[in-house]
Amino acid sequence: MQPMNDAAAIELSALPELRIDLTDPGLRIVHPAGAAYATMAGKLADALAGLVGKKGVVMTENEPAALVGSGPLLVLGNLMVSTTVRTLYYAAYDFTDLAFPGPGGYVLRTIRDPLGTGAHVILVGGSDREGVSAAARKLVERVQQQGPVMGYFNEVRLGKWTTTADMDMTRYLVDANEVWARVGESGSWEYMEHIAACALGYLRTADERYLALFRRELHYYRAHDVYAPNPEAPTQIHGRIYVLLLVWDLVQDHPLFTPEDRRDFDAMFLYLERSGEGVAQITDRAGTHAVRFNHDTRAALDAFFVGRYFDRRHQLPEAKDWLVIADQLFAPQLTSAKPAEDSWGHQWAASMHNTLVYAMATGRQDYFTSPAFRQAADRALLAHGVDGPRVYLANCAVVTGDSSYLSLESEGEAFVRAAARLRLSKPADSPLPASFEEVLRSFATTTALQRRGSMLGLTVAPVDPLWYHTIETPAYNPEGIFKITVGAAEGFDKLAWREGWSDKSFYLLLDGISGGLHSFQDANCLVWLREAGVDWFRTVASYDRAQGVRAQNGVNVVFNGRGLDHVHRYARLLYQEVSGDFSAAGSVLSGIGDTTWERHVLRKRGAWTLVLDRMVRTKWVNCWWSDFGIPGASARCRQEFFPSGKPWRTR
Repeated sequence: MQPMNDAAAIELSALPELRIDLTDPGLRIVHPAGAAYATMAGKLADALAGLVGKKGVVMTENEPAALVGSGPLLVLGNLMVSTTVRTLYYAAYDFTDLAFPGPGGYVLRTIRDPLGTGAHVILVGGSDREGVSAAARKLVERVQQQGPVMGYFNEVRLGKWTTTADMDMTRYLVDANEVWARVGESGSWEYMEHIAACALGYLRTADERYLALFRRELHYYRAHDVYAPNPEAPTQIHGRIYVLLLVWDLVQDHPLFTPEDRRDFDAMFLYLERSGEGVAQITDRAGTHAVRFNHDTRAALDAFFVGRYFDRRHQLPEAKDWLVIADQLFAPQLTSAKPAEDSWGHQWAASMHNTLVYAMATGRQDYFTSPAFRQAADRALLAHGVDGPRVYLANCAVVTGDSSYLSLESEGEAFVRAAARLRLSKPADSPLPASFEEVLRSFATTTALQRRGSMLGLTVAPVDPLWYHTIETPAYNPEGIFKITVGAAEGFDKLAWREGWSDKSFYLLLDGISGGLHSFQDANCLVWLREAGVDWFRTVASYDRAQGVRAQNGVNVVFNGRGLDHVHRYARLLYQEVSGDFSAAGSVLSGIGDTTWERHVLRKRGAWTLVLDRMVRTKWVNCWWSDFGIPGASARCRQEFFPSGKPWRTR
């Protein structure tokens, strides 16, 4: 980036000071349906009227006029009970759910014009009715002390699930250089995540020590990473502008920040989005109809959230253009169950999560019921033995109301406790700090987990049509090394055997595809075997499944010293059958060279697994048995499944 000129700062006028006047005739107290909340809202209206001499209009949130107009809004509730809070939560203006502030706790917070109507909001929130009632009492106390015209405030009392000392953000209060990761091996984006998480420490605890550190680090980032980056360590934003901007938007009205701070930080965000790492990097790709990858989707979230900010806060004309480009970029991915990646981390925790975040923020609720979304979410369950993309799956549970998307969680209360600490982006027992694909929300609404019974046994995920047509472009198939030998309907993405949802349950995964971003040559390979609580194929702890060619559980066929000159993109699914305790599936790679490799997997539930590989070249045949887990399983399964001694033939 080039040194800053003052153009961005000059064209941004100062935002009007945040003021919420409880004597405003447009004041509405909006509450969820139900007698308990109606009574609570009525008592709050009466108490405030006794103090300010004017009674606000009490409205159930589903009334047509509830959210119309620019008068102040007092919003009661949480994600679980309030459609208005849900709207704020989906739009990333709020994070009040079961985990935060926790049952018995409360949050009382101002939000500047979150609906784009000019109406500022006072959130009177809690994780249960007791918490919301406590927030209402605190609001009355505040008016008693300060009068009816109020500026920015944020009051928090944590409830059941955690304490301020246990929260993951407390490490920032230590204020050690290694905690901030100002010079990370991945560039600036990790530093940006840490700065944002520090501000969230303030929002979730009201401890202003976090906010002072946030302000200091934001100035440091602005000076050293944005306007004067080290030429030996150039800035790499990696689609993280919005991560910082979302928390900045929620705290910038705090009196700690001077008018100069607000001007400088807003100018910095505008400068970043106008740079080569902003919307410019996706403008051309937005015009194509193809699956996206995480650099695309993250940059598109930048374009959307930064565009929304500068449209609502500063009315910049170009901000509307950024919103259009973001919409164009996400449009095809909203119709597809799979992004360009086929790795376990980037696929769901990044690209598909980014897509879901965009759908929530833009009100695309039709996406939540679409086949593309349901297949993507179900495939996330199918393709993980344990430790799935926890934030993404928690998000899926929220937008569908189906807690079986939390099937990989060990226990409901443990899940919510982890969410309260913002630890969902790492496995529950991981000593590593959480990562920040989602900085604000934990998507925790229940401790009553359901287990997905329909995904026990043998389950197959089909090949996604848009992936099938996208992945053969030169960007994803350099020099045509991958070859297609099957139609999309003949292939499969993943095929799994699962016998339970605990960490001790048997799980086996067969991959149907090769290639894609952050992924490798896996077609027809077994990529995950979990039995007796052990991941048998995992060789590098930090990389989960995507580790390279599956040398230990695939087959490399060489005839007369010569292998294949291309790589199969897809395996063909030959059959899948279930009969009592037995389930079997067969797949094949054929059509490249003269050699065919068939893989047949037979499982007796709770007992043994047999893998039969069959390689064929003209009339030459070689096959052998492979058994996993139990000595002598091959001999026993031959005797049990083939008592007549006749060979088992596939269809």
